[in-house]
Amino acid sequence: MTMKKFDFVEDPNDPISSMNAEEFIEYVANDCIANMSEEDKQSFKEDPDPVSYHFGYGTFIRNTYIYGKNLPFFVPFADDLSELILERIIDILNRSS
Repeated sequence: MTMKKFDFVEDPNDPISSMNAEEFIEYVANDCIANMSEEDKQSFKEDPDPVSYHFGYGTFIRNTYIYGKNLPFFVPFADDLSELILERIIDILNRSS
């Protein structure tokens, strides 16, 4: 059985194509916050435990920003990366209150 190789076409206009992991986490966290309702922001402030958001917002982050992307850095587990992004979202929101 032969595994099919998937070739990703790099988009030069894609802002993540030259980011390191820390820059990517910051970019995604800020993009998520920019698109959050005030109610969602308040929920993150009131419950700052990233595990609370693993199956909801964490899944959204993973499926939207991580899966299927040709990230320029190694990601052993997408769920771990989405948790780091959730932690950063919570940090930014709590710092701004």
